[in-house]
Amino acid sequence: MNKLKVIIYDQWQAYSEEDLSSVNQYIKSSLDNLHLLIVEDDKLNQLVTSMMIKNFGWTCDIANDGIEALETFSPDLHQCILMDIEMPRMDGYACTTELRKRFGNDIPIIALSAYNESKESVIYESKGLDNYLLKPVKKDVLYLKIKQAMLTINQ
Repeated sequence: MNKLKVIIYDQWQAYSEEDLSSVNQYIKSSLDNLHLLIVEDDKLNQLVTSMMIKNFGWTCDIANDGIEALETFSPDLHQCILMDIEMPRMDGYACTTELRKRFGNDIPIIALSAYNESKESVIYESKGLDNYLLKPVKKDVLYLKIKQAMLTINQ
């Protein structure tokens, strides 16, 4: 029986099937010790989302709106941003645009929205957001979206 060889490439080297444990370790390590920024104006949503993040073994900071997010965000500290769209003072779209101007596309920004419309995904992408989650956020979906965003950024 022929054995299928699996090759996985990352930015530094190629791995053969014998090195898959190294690849799995690399993937796991990219999710260890994540520190996220939650940008959300609703206190209950802040509490629920931050509790989920902590249950994943990660940590987070909270900004109440886009202006606070611009003041709080540090590319050396935060690996991912969860961005509410509708907020006072500065909404999520304007904040994302400014973050992209200042820091480029190296930080994943995931939109949080109560608006459920299939065409919204195109709008989110055109505004510089990497993905989106519908509120109320489900724990397993949140984890998968963050994992997907981190693995995409780390390629």
